[in-house]
Amino acid sequence: MQERTRLKEVKVWQSEEVTSQRYIIAAFVYSCLFLVVSLSFYIVLLYGVLFTPQQARAWILASFIAFLTDIFVQEPVI
Repeated sequence: MQERTRLKEVKVWQSEEVTSQRYIIAAFVYSCLFLVVSLSFYIVLLYGVLFTPQQARAWILASFIAFLTDIFVQEPVI
């Protein structure tokens, strides 16, 4: 019984309609990701030009510490 259900799911997954929907969703996700990365890159460049080298190092260090805190403290708590 499970084999027939699984075979039916595979056929639906490989169907042309589902495949085209997956490509559309993937294109949307990658477009959003590109937009976020581009905006982040622009902000980093903008602040890199405006800050003095000492301020830039402090800003990068603070960002790095915030990132590590998020990964090792906040995520396990959630």
